[in-house]
Amino acid sequence: MTSEPPNPDRSQSIADRAGALPPDERDAFLDKECGDDQMLRDAVEVLLKYAFTAAGTVEAVKPETPRDMEYVPGDSIGPYKIISTLGEGGFGVVYLTEQSTPIRRRVAIKVIKAGMDTKRVVARFEAERQALAIMNHPGIAQVYEAGVTDQGRPYFVMEYVKGQPITSACDEQRLGTRERLELMAKVCEAVQHAHTKLVIHRDLKPGNILVSVGEDDTLEPKIIDFGVAKAIMGQQLTERTLVTKVGGFVGTPTYSSPEQVDLSETDIDTRTDVYALGVVLYEVLTGTPPFDPRMLVEAGQREMKRIICEDDPQRPSTRLSTFDGEDAARIAKAHQARIEVLSGELRKELDWIPLKAIRKLRSERYDSPKSLADDIRRYLDGEPLEAHPESAAYRLKKTIRRNKGPFTAAAIVALVLVAGIITSLIFAAQARRQVVIAEGERARAEAVKDFVTTMLSSVDPATAGSMDKELMLLVLTKASESVGESFEDQPLVEAEIRSVIGNTYRALGKYDEAEGHLVESSAIYRRVLGNEHPSTLNTMNNMGNLLSEQGKLDEAEVYYTEALEGFRRVLGNEHPSTL
Repeated sequence: MTSEPPNPDRSQSIADRAGALPPDERDAFLDKECGDDQMLRDAVEVLLKYAFTAAGTVEAVKPETPRDMEYVPGDSIGPYKIISTLGEGGFGVVYLTEQSTPIRRRVAIKVIKAGMDTKRVVARFEAERQALAIMNHPGIAQVYEAGVTDQGRPYFVMEYVKGQPITSACDEQRLGTRERLELMAKVCEAVQHAHTKLVIHRDLKPGNILVSVGEDDTLEPKIIDFGVAKAIMGQQLTERTLVTKVGGFVGTPTYSSPEQVDLSETDIDTRTDVYALGVVLYEVLTGTPPFDPRMLVEAGQREMKRIICEDDPQRPSTRLSTFDGEDAARIAKAHQARIEVLSGELRKELDWIPLKAIRKLRSERYDSPKSLADDIRRYLDGEPLEAHPESAAYRLKKTIRRNKGPFTAAAIVALVLVAGIITSLIFAAQARRQVVIAEGERARAEAVKDFVTTMLSSVDPATAGSMDKELMLLVLTKASESVGESFEDQPLVEAEIRSVIGNTYRALGKYDEAEGHLVESSAIYRRVLGNEHPSTLNTMNNMGNLLSEQGKLDEAEVYYTEALEGFRRVLGNEHPSTL
């Protein structure tokens, strides 16, 4: 046996992995991992007993309790007769009971576990009871009363919610995307109510969002388990002091925000719940959370924190397209639609909404659950969204944070290059406005224009790395901001550069940005050269390519037809452009 104190990271890592195992497998696992190191074994068992693990609950590793401290069907707690055990969490057990007086009804009773009534646990238990008591919303389980058992263990009586976790309910009912979104909007509104009562849930996940079927067959969500709730702005949930364990975080990692897993961050606000709602929405739409729970557990605490704080999740539509075999069949059956159809349905706007909710920086998320619900309803009503794709500037900032050294040098070179090019273009444009322009200056301006055109089209988006694409987007942004003003007296130069910018944006998949430049280029060519000029016809073909890549085939056909017929009239059937 060793007398060295156990390493906290190692203890937490073992506890995280043990917590994810079935209870009957944990002893063997701990024997293997801890060996003869009894101090390490004791530390791990304490973490399993008192801390929230990556699995979200604490179940198996706990001391045996006397028979008279447990409750089984047929026992009573005051006027409540126990029917069955509904669930077991980190410090409490929830029973289904039958109330006999003053009215007959079924209710749920949550009782602190025998042997778990430490000051910290009692404070957390009372905080949950108070959090539920001050709220009054159909989407939040109600508290009816509270008391103490004959053994002195606190309990509270709450509404019995006969339902399933929201993900299971959506799949079992085989809900379509629209119905799933409507359900999530209701959940967001319930969380918003909690926030108006100055309470943050901090552990929102499918298991704490139960869905039941109403009398009219409508699906109604109900939020439960405010066991790790936090008061906002000094709101006091309990007279007892609640202290979070040093070295651990409160919540379930799969649904925890970056600020929750960052142990140096104490300023947890309502946007933590927004993040969790975004993860649940992602899972409701795709059948899986953004980060695989088992992968997070196996990674260990330090790597888990890095993943949550730094790694970008896949877009929901992209994640769906990666499924095959049994997983694809399961998701398709649950949604009653093929994976390809689902992926196409989520692309763009339904990618944007959950990804905005789970952004790493709180300032980039929705500012409240209501804002998230409003955007979901805007999507359902066909209205413009608050969410939008991450801008080039936002992605650039993230890339810089991850690659400060090499990126700083590359960015300086790129910015100097862009600044020099723009300055040259401006000088050339100003010179051409003067009465007398030297022939050499005109040649110089033409060379600069050719250089800009070559530069903008030089990066192949299909083979460029992420760094090249970020720099390319930066160059395109700078060029877009100045092209109109710099060439207001040279419309054909402007049209040519806009055409190159638009086609480069298109190759990078930035269709909205591409469209503006291609439309403007086409309008200039039509105005200056007429509808039959080959340059004008080329812009028609470019617009067809853009619309075709967006899947707007009917609109693309109109442009393709106009371009083809124009080339036939102007250049003949055998010309390479026509062919």
